[in-house]
Amino acid sequence: DKEGDHYLPHDGSGFYELVWGIAAIQACRAMDLYGYPEEAQRCLDSICGLVQPDGELKTYFGLSDSGTLLVALEDHYRYTRDKEWLARVAPTIVKVCEWTIARRAKEKAGQDPGSPTWGLIKYRPSGDYPEPDYSFLSDTALCVGLEAAARVLPIAGREEESRRIGAEAAAYRRDIDQAMKRSVFEHEGVRLLPILPAEAERPRARRPRAF
Repeated sequence: DKEGDHYLPHDGSGFYELVWGIAAIQACRAMDLYGYPEEAQRCLDSICGLVQPDGELKTYFGLSDSGTLLVALEDHYRYTRDKEWLARVAPTIVKVCEWTIARRAKEKAGQDPGSPTWGLIKYRPSGDYPEPDYSFLSDTALCVGLEAAARVLPIAGREEESRRIGAEAAAYRRDIDQAMKRSVFEHEGVRLLPILPAEAERPRARRPRAF
């Protein structure tokens, strides 16, 4: 659908009018894979237009949208090798990374370093789970998004920002790995990792979602 100057993919044709960020971005990645780079770029540019001035990407899905966008932008450059386009979207890439880094720092300031959620971000996990919570889906998406940004930014001549974002991504990955180890619990002889790590601290009856 065209909304103002934005071309935004939707999950359904003619009946599903909300933009679910992660799904819309994956549609862009599919366009690239199928050989439609111009269409993919038009939609990726439109989704970049939804990024707020502070770097937050707000759609009707959740926190993983931002990381998924960063991965899709790197992928699109790898397919097209369009350095002019990359230079144009590089400020948005940095802005999204800065929001993630700042949000993580804010979260850690109020967290217990020994908790299963240390270093993770509390936010809406998805459109179907709108209450703020910690989610390994969200944090891993953000982490690989920072890693993607660190890989592609030097090509746009932003080496210093790449190094800083890469260091933040490495620290994020360590925190996620530690959070996963702390969140594993045993149920009926099986070791499980909850999708929502805070469930490791909740009563056993409220642990239905696990990998």
